[in-house]
Amino acid sequence: MNKSKIKTVFILIFCVCILAQAMMCFAQAEQFKASYPENRVRSFVHYFFSLFEKKPKDVDAIVALLAKDNLKMVYPWGQIHSKQEARKWITEIPKEVQDAHHIKNVKIEILEDGRYFVTLDVLWHNIGPEGHFQEKQLIYELELVDGGGRFPLIVSLLSKEAK
Repeated sequence: MNKSKIKTVFILIFCVCILAQAMMCFAQAEQFKASYPENRVRSFVHYFFSLFEKKPKDVDAIVALLAKDNLKMVYPWGQIHSKQEARKWITEIPKEVQDAHHIKNVKIEILEDGRYFVTLDVLWHNIGPEGHFQEKQLIYELELVDGGGRFPLIVSLLSKEAK
């Protein structure tokens, strides 16, 4: 074989190797899925519920996790439509009340424009002011929006008893 053919074969092999490596990188990039948005939402969910379990309840921290506009929180006992209503409700919870939220089956849908839709099952335990124990299986549906801070903000929350 003459030198020009050897050089051509070498360049061809070199190009095939580079192309193969580039194709592998491209295939790996298509399989890569960032975990940050989902982990951020999972952290938010646990943090939000933990604030209700803390004594005393950190009202400012809870209210800070609520969207300023178009807030809608629906619980089996009633609805909340503003940060002011949420603050009033939280401050009226008797200090003797104890809550526990056992979170399971968190499903996160990452939507466009920094929004998330989350569903989760919560086994709720409560000891009321008179010492009576309650247990309920609840389903929560949350719509969150990225507010630019550490955590997303709640735009809507629906809590209902599981059947």
